[in-house]
Amino acid sequence: MYEALVIGAHDYEVTVFNRGRHGNPFAGDDRVGHVTGDRTSGAALAEARAAVEPELVVDTVAYYPGEVRMATRVFEDVGAYVFVSSGGAYGREEIPKREGETPLEPCTDEQAVDDGAETYGNRKAEADRAVFEAAAEGVNAMSVRPTIVYGPCDYTGRLAYWVDRVREHDRVLVPGDGTNIHHLVSVENVARAIRT
Repeated sequence: MYEALVIGAHDYEVTVFNRGRHGNPFAGDDRVGHVTGDRTSGAALAEARAAVEPELVVDTVAYYPGEVRMATRVFEDVGAYVFVSSGGAYGREEIPKREGETPLEPCTDEQAVDDGAETYGNRKAEADRAVFEAAAEGVNAMSVRPTIVYGPCDYTGRLAYWVDRVREHDRVLVPGDGTNIHHLVSVENVARAIRT
């Protein structure tokens, strides 16, 4: 997602904030600044905020509701805080999913701090509710819930798997009863939506 945000950034000054545990994909790219810090630390977020003075914060790595609550406090007076949630936050498999109509997953206190894959949607839903609470308090906070994102740097390989299957075989067996519908979105379109 970072690459798509930067590539289409036009005249924006972009700074990436991360722990620095992996190579910086933008090293040597003058368009992108880099601040190293712990995303789970309010003090580190505040230091990054003071160093960069952002107009827009795009939070692609918050997995826990507490992290989002902390971030909306630290960035409460920036131009906008955008939390990248997930289609997994929805509590029902409806097509299409509609804001305000399709319910979000519930989240218990235990689920809010659990790091298991089975509580991912619950945590994202509760983080969305944290965004709603911040917005109700006057913070320009919003969330986007992309479902299945594909494009460059897709670590899941889901789309490539199916494209390769279709290319290599005359017939392809797909899971389900044929009524499964999946909403796919390109990473470039997610980035474009965030930038606007």
